[in-house]
Amino acid sequence: MSTVTLADFEGADVTPWETIVSLLVALLNSVVAFLNYLSAKPDYLPRLYYPNEPAYFTAKKRDPKDIITNTLTQELRDLQANGETFHSNEQPALGPYSNGNTINKLKRATEHVSIRSFVEARCPTLLKDYVPSWWLRSGHLNTIYCVMGDFTKKDLVEYERTLLRLPDGGTIGLDFTPPTAHRVLDPKTPVIVVLHGLSGVLLIARTGSFESYVRDILSTACASKEDGGLGYRACVMNFRGCAGVPLTTAQLYSGAHTDDLRSTLLYLRELYPEAPLLGIGFSLGANVLTRYVEEEGGTCRLRSACVLGCPWNLTLNSDMLEKRWIYRNLYSKALGGNLLYLLRSHLETLNKLAPTKATPHILRLLKMRAPTLKDFDHHVTCWMGGSAPKFPFESADAYYAGSSAHDSVQDIRIPFIAFNASDDPIVAEMPVNEIRQSQWVFQVVTPYGGHLGWFEGGTFGGFQRFGGPPPRWVRKPVLEWLQATGEDLGPEFDDKGLGRVQASNGFTMEEGKRDVGYKRLERSKPKYQPQRPEEHLVLTAA
Repeated sequence: MSTVTLADFEGADVTPWETIVSLLVALLNSVVAFLNYLSAKPDYLPRLYYPNEPAYFTAKKRDPKDIITNTLTQELRDLQANGETFHSNEQPALGPYSNGNTINKLKRATEHVSIRSFVEARCPTLLKDYVPSWWLRSGHLNTIYCVMGDFTKKDLVEYERTLLRLPDGGTIGLDFTPPTAHRVLDPKTPVIVVLHGLSGVLLIARTGSFESYVRDILSTACASKEDGGLGYRACVMNFRGCAGVPLTTAQLYSGAHTDDLRSTLLYLRELYPEAPLLGIGFSLGANVLTRYVEEEGGTCRLRSACVLGCPWNLTLNSDMLEKRWIYRNLYSKALGGNLLYLLRSHLETLNKLAPTKATPHILRLLKMRAPTLKDFDHHVTCWMGGSAPKFPFESADAYYAGSSAHDSVQDIRIPFIAFNASDDPIVAEMPVNEIRQSQWVFQVVTPYGGHLGWFEGGTFGGFQRFGGPPPRWVRKPVLEWLQATGEDLGPEFDDKGLGRVQASNGFTMEEGKRDVGYKRLERSKPKYQPQRPEEHLVLTAA
């Protein structure tokens, strides 16, 4: 009897017909939603939730005319979105305000604020209607277009990659923008730390820093002040095995594993010791970021955190995705298929590694015709999603129960804002009651937006010849939040993280944490906006 190995499954692929049928049903549901919109008075105003008994903190006062969305003209936005002004190759003379951000250097009065008053005074977009694109009136359409739309010519961003080897032998990729050769920034310039989503949402696995929703924020946040941006620096942490990052151990990523983020922040703190670190997470990355902030409490290295499309209660989400036919066949199987595609892309590497307890589970998964997200989590994530003692989990249900972020928001001790849409087909429930019992969390729930969509305006279809994809509404309040937390918060939010020690094997380690540390391997040659994920970056020796 022949032995089946991982190598036997390299290159296999399937396209289940159920996904096509589910897509058509979703489109039909979207037509019904649009007809309901025509017959009823729509409600566009975001719902805002905040603590009943908030903590108070010190913040610098900000003149409304200095808020980024009030100074960023439509002309600059259009030019910047088309890549015509982003990241000039000319290096300006290094002056005292080389990032162009003079507002942070002025002597400003301070005030004592709660998270509610802080946000409402500095994020005016949240107090206005969000009107979605007329042809994207349902959560299904927003979600589908977020993945299937052509964003290759929009929000162009150039990255420079650094690979970090982790104490367990794993590897993560940090994509920085703007590249160091393009613009000289003040050492105190805020650094946006980005965590991307799961692995695409539907039919195409666009991962990591290439994701359109990541570039949508960074293209403006990291543009110079002269080009209408904030002039900030950003670092996208690409999970193990994603976006061209080599898989060097039999461990992937999950919503429960936060030590890779700790290692990233340890590296960034050494690289930019004077810069505030501002966290942003999308979808699964939002879950990881939320759990990290909850776990760290008052010792968090981040000054603030912003999460978009956080799944919150993974158990309820799984029940919704598995028990409803359209959700199971459109979303759950698509997510499972994308993760299976990612796994197959690393089978050659896994086949060369010593067999682990996960190997028989991987073989069972590879024999499945169209695995769902829960199938993948049961056979792979439970075993390869993190390190001991938390991993392995005995089942997907146990993993969901141990990885959800909804029930610990009261442990957050830094300014924290969350964006969700009530018509998100991936997220079943938002932790409104838990947020009211917290002290630092502010939640925004829009009536429309889907999963990481939030499109507004634009022409039908978003075709390139007719102006390209519509803009995202969520960019505006996120930029307002980044500016406010990057420039207005007091010294009480400076990094309170643990120290570091230099290990004898060349790793810089977090004091008291054997799994948190790094060794820098190499940097990559910057490559301008890719057309496909596999063209994202070409690695070269440092």
